[in-house]
Amino acid sequence: MRTLSYITLLAFVLITGCGRSENAVPDLETAGAQDPAVRPVEEKFIPEFSKETLDGKVLTDQSLKGKLTVINFWATWCGPCVIETPALVALRNEWHDRGFEVVGVSMDEDGLDVVNEFAERFKITYPLIHDLGPLADLFGGVYALPTSYLVAPSGKIIHRIIGVFPVEELREEMETYLSESSKS
Repeated sequence: MRTLSYITLLAFVLITGCGRSENAVPDLETAGAQDPAVRPVEEKFIPEFSKETLDGKVLTDQSLKGKLTVINFWATWCGPCVIETPALVALRNEWHDRGFEVVGVSMDEDGLDVVNEFAERFKITYPLIHDLGPLADLFGGVYALPTSYLVAPSGKIIHRIIGVFPVEELREEMETYLSESSKS
């Protein structure tokens, strides 16, 4: 019986993502009852921001204009985040020269050392930001990890994804955006 309970708990975490340590109440409709919860976002654009990346560069919303972008809120201790990282690294490496970017936003409370160690272990090639909430709040709040936002080259947020980023499910749609932006 104990094994069944652990399996059920693990399945729930993998489907819904890791919960945030704050006492915020998630929107239950989008909190990840599906695997994964991919929700379209209506008429919302990427918020204005300027953040320093782990390698000391400054990343802004304006520097992402013209690129299809995944903004991925994650943490090193989050199992589903660990699972999705190699796929995001591979996707970024495959499409970066076509105007695609991934931005990892670490929500780790243990500091930069654990984030840098994780980035080295997974050979993360995309920009990483360490943020304990202000950027997440600009996006409307992040209540489960991982949570990702797929942003069109225009800056419009296309989808909010709670749970492991579904690369294969969204690949065709992302290809369409990349093809359209290369024609402009």
